[in-house]
Amino acid sequence: MKKIKAIILSGDHGAGKSTMANEIITKLEWVKLIPQYTSRKPRNDGQETENYFVSVKEVEKCDIVGAYKDGDGSMFKIGYSLYDIRYALARNCSPLLIGHKAIIEQLRSMLPRSSTLEIFLECNKNIAAQKIVEHGGSSPEQVRARLERGWTSTFDVNYTDYVVKNMYDDSSKNAVLNIIRTAGLPAHNINLQRELSFNDPLEVMA
Repeated sequence: MKKIKAIILSGDHGAGKSTMANEIITKLEWVKLIPQYTSRKPRNDGQETENYFVSVKEVEKCDIVGAYKDGDGSMFKIGYSLYDIRYALARNCSPLLIGHKAIIEQLRSMLPRSSTLEIFLECNKNIAAQKIVEHGGSSPEQVRARLERGWTSTFDVNYTDYVVKNMYDDSSKNAVLNIIRTAGLPAHNINLQRELSFNDPLEVMA
């Protein structure tokens, strides 16, 4: 059985990547969600547990950084720290990363293809818009603008291992969970950290 070490959850804007990620880490204790650093303001009353809300300068300290234009026209940056990924690996956990459009190419180039599982979430744009509005924090006009900027019309067959049409129900969640379970259990070695282009030595926190 193939033993995966890293998981990328990519897909359309509004496809439910964050919700699906929280479902994964709730059901699979050996998967650790790697937080994104972002300079934008919190949405949904601040209930975005996958994000660290920091200044632009703090985001720019990350190893992977991308810029994105929000629905209201404002620019913000998002990033990932390789230290967070390496820390998860040192704890024998599979790091789970949300493949935002602004940084997906960098993630793919950073993580070795042979030991990375990428799941692409696909959904109906009308359903996505409805769900975003229901969560609050955005007007219908802002939602439409965000969807147009963040919508991915096709998935990359060179990287995507599975495509799941997210209907925002238990069957969609179970499909993703079963893919991860079938793909393999967490590896008990941390070879992936030596393959990352990261010059600093690994520091394991006590």
